Amino acid sequence: MKLSECVVGKQYKIETIENIDDTLRNRLESMGIYQDNIFTLKHTSTMKNTFSISISGTHVALRRDEAELIIVSEV
Repeated sequence: MKLSECVVGKQYKIETIENIDDTLRNRLESMGIYQDNIFTLKHTSTMKNTFSISISGTHVALRRDEAELIIVSEV
């Protein structure tokens, strides 16, 4: 499933990140978003345009287009 389909309050493991350029990959990795890392979805905006996750002790906000590229599985 995609990160954009996750349920608030549950934990997920990042399986892969699809079709991104090196610049975006480096930015995501610098925030702790990389394969096999575990996160909790904390909040979504009303229209699910932004997603707030807690990963490696940090809160990170992602746009929908970024969340659509992150493939996850429930822990």
